Amino acid sequence: MIKNILRPFNFILTMIKVRFLIQKIDNLCPFEGKLGENIFYQDVLPTEIIKELKKIYKENNKIYIQFTNSSKLTIEKIFNIAKPLLRDYMGPNVFLDGMSFIETEPNLNSGLFINQKKKYFAENWHTDNVGTRIKCYICLDGDGSQPTLILKSKKNKITFIEWLQYILIEAIRWSGIKFKYNFNNTKYIFHKTSTISFFDTNHLHRGEYLKNSKNRLVLIMEFSNPSKHSLLTGPIGTNKKNNFLFDKAFLEIENFKDLIDIKRIHYINNSTILYSNKIN
Repeated sequence: MIKNILRPFNFILTMIKVRFLIQKIDNLCPFEGKLGENIFYQDVLPTEIIKELKKIYKENNKIYIQFTNSSKLTIEKIFNIAKPLLRDYMGPNVFLDGMSFIETEPNLNSGLFINQKKKYFAENWHTDNVGTRIKCYICLDGDGSQPTLILKSKKNKITFIEWLQYILIEAIRWSGIKFKYNFNNTKYIFHKTSTISFFDTNHLHRGEYLKNSKNRLVLIMEFSNPSKHSLLTGPIGTNKKNNFLFDKAFLEIENFKDLIDIKRIHYINNSTILYSNKIN
């Protein structure tokens, strides 16, 4: 009971930290390019890439996602899209945090929505409370019936007035009140098979699951400035949920290597690398 009462206040303290500490880091971002135009960007990947990622998903050992040398061309094509978008929007200090597969079913009983609490928070308007951070959804299976809804601020840099509005909207959510208002400037990101979508989680967004008619399987990648990680306790950085293994040959891929934080590279053997904050 007390924990529920204190939850909105803890959230407000987090928002204050984001505004006055994290915002200083985010102010260095150029916020330009295709992501800068709409704070989201969507493209379509070739069928062979989707097939390769589905194969990796099926072979996933549930501990780490593992990308072998046979996936090198797939990763190269993905990061050829990702790097220009990310560098134009966030500048040189943006790096990959991790990768994870998420599958959601129409009945919301598995995958991301392990319980109704997680479903509740995802489908209400929110930011991720970590400042500027890019999420990338690669849809391996989906019909667009589980879209992401996002609101673009007047400027890519969140103004003080918008920050106050975000506090109010998020406080409503953390108080246990549903808030799924249909804003006029809402943009829809439809996750259909073969789409690759990027968006900034610093802007209000939410999931839509009322009309979902089939399973959705996505590979999620997250990108942020590691300077923030020690300042935040929220959902940012590399952890047990998004660690992954890759073949050292991937370091020959320029656009992949440029988005990899060398501090998170750990050699498991002569050919395999674990991307992690530390050896688990």
